[in-house]
Amino acid sequence: MFGRILNTLSFQISKALKESVDRNPDYRANKWNLIERNIVKWTKTPFLYLFLTFICISLYVCLFLIWKPSIINILPLGLWVDARVVSWQSHVLDGQLTILGVIFPLVIGLIGVLLQRKSESKAIWYVYKRYSGFIFTGLSGVFLAITVTLTSSLGLSVSNDIYQSVSVTLTVWFVVNIFLTGWFLWVTFKFIEENSRNILLVRFAVNEAFIDDIKRSLSAHISHRTIESFGFKTDSFEVSTYRFSREGDEPYSINFSSPRSVENIRFRILYAAIWLLRKVNQSRKGRVVIPVYGDHYSTKFDLLIVNGLKAPWYCKVLLKSSLSFSRSDWKKDVDVESVVSAIVGSAGLIPTLAAASAGKKVLLANKESLVMAGNLLMQAADKSGATLLPIDSEHNAIFQCLPRDIKSLSKGGVSKLLLSASGGPFRGWSLGDMGEVTQEQACAHPNWSMGQKISVDSATLMNKGLELIEACWLFDVTCDQVDIVVHPQSIIHSLVQYVDGSVLAQMGNPDMRTPIAHALAWPKRITSGVSDLNLAEIARLDFEEPDLVNFPSLGLAYEAARVGLDAPVVLNASNEIAVQAFLDGRIGFTQIAEVVADTMAHAIFKEPDSLSGVQESDKEARARSAEIILRVQR
Repeated sequence: MFGRILNTLSFQISKALKESVDRNPDYRANKWNLIERNIVKWTKTPFLYLFLTFICISLYVCLFLIWKPSIINILPLGLWVDARVVSWQSHVLDGQLTILGVIFPLVIGLIGVLLQRKSESKAIWYVYKRYSGFIFTGLSGVFLAITVTLTSSLGLSVSNDIYQSVSVTLTVWFVVNIFLTGWFLWVTFKFIEENSRNILLVRFAVNEAFIDDIKRSLSAHISHRTIESFGFKTDSFEVSTYRFSREGDEPYSINFSSPRSVENIRFRILYAAIWLLRKVNQSRKGRVVIPVYGDHYSTKFDLLIVNGLKAPWYCKVLLKSSLSFSRSDWKKDVDVESVVSAIVGSAGLIPTLAAASAGKKVLLANKESLVMAGNLLMQAADKSGATLLPIDSEHNAIFQCLPRDIKSLSKGGVSKLLLSASGGPFRGWSLGDMGEVTQEQACAHPNWSMGQKISVDSATLMNKGLELIEACWLFDVTCDQVDIVVHPQSIIHSLVQYVDGSVLAQMGNPDMRTPIAHALAWPKRITSGVSDLNLAEIARLDFEEPDLVNFPSLGLAYEAARVGLDAPVVLNASNEIAVQAFLDGRIGFTQIAEVVADTMAHAIFKEPDSLSGVQESDKEARARSAEIILRVQR
């Protein structure tokens, strides 16, 4: 109710999920039921829910005392309530102790033996622990046993009615614990059988990881869109979701003792705060900076760039109260061996860098991590001993065609890398033809089924440009050693040319399961489920040069790669903003490259020698691109 009234970010996310994801038949088929959802929730914070359980028990005792006469009159349970329930407390204690002392150790030991020799045991154990709810069940049993022991002495010191009420409540609690134990045993049997276990693992991934990722994406998008819709921006007064430094900035900030992140935004309160600031500062210049969901964890958040603005205390109070922050656990080492980096866009940089710094086997599908911070990521991997394995079909193909364990491509006899490109849905079109391209057309890739953002990038050939920069970092080559070749059939995923004239190509049906299976099993091979390639059915393979005139985004990527410094950061940031503006219907398809080109033309490139430097360049480029879009939008 309060979410609707205050128009909170969490309310808008829930609404968006109901309108989209909740209607998806595949998601509905795997969605948690009420029992599953609550048990997983209880397992996350068991002590909190045990406290709530204690509160409920107290209320039950009070309600039973109030309604006991009516209960006895309505139901023929007078003698049962008066006599038997009290005597049952010893049986309740015996039963609960038996469950705790016998069943739990045996079952947990069985699961331990089952997972002992499985490579994925850590992941399975994590899901089992959360899904079975045995932590909450065990703690509930321990607290019940303690409570029964303590209340057994109450019979002589309290009235008979109170003691009977407590006894009834504890009996009900025991029945609930029996149900939880039954659920725990049922889940255990499911995990023993491999097919059932795999189904549960998929459902857990859909309901936890998938939904969390969707929420993060929605949160960032909704935050920017809603704040930009306020319409307060003028020549002298600016509301921005991007923090970038200007000379003479005097920020008003919120400071924390430990890293935090924006968890929720109350947009109506925020609107009121900005409206009041605008009224108070009609002739003064200044900026309001709104940190949004997805901003990196920090101990400091700028809310207002004063610079001559009057900021009354009530405006500051409203600004603070419009935001909710959550504590960070980003430094916590996740006990996993492999990390699949598949978050779309710049949002994947920080988790990818964290995984590399922790020495994990990183299966890289997020090309933006290397585009934005290639030097930092490669240094982190070298220092920690992390392994970077590409999942992008093109880079995975190159990896497969290279000699094993070579330190330098030149020493391995490699002269050139050839990245294949399908050409996208508009191959052969002129710029004039693409002037009226719709979002649906841009997202309809002829060979691959992908998300909106990467589909648009493939249509503009920017995706191939980003892959060019990624290849330079992954394989330690210059952009002049990487050629782009258009291959409409998408059968040859990339090639490696050697100094003796040989060219090795990796071929396969256009299905991402192939590179994913290769990276997951490397250095071994596993079945991917992809159908065998039938060259007789394909009949022909075509190749052509990329069209840099009608697809200028690829040329911009080459330019960014040659310039170096933070030019790739600017390229990626401006492209993300422009693509989103196109998907929102604010600019045309051909204007994507124009926005990127304009942003790069006015950028002053510098060396991003730290993560904060990369983030600063990213935010500056986004802000600049947003200003350009406001000028050219439809």
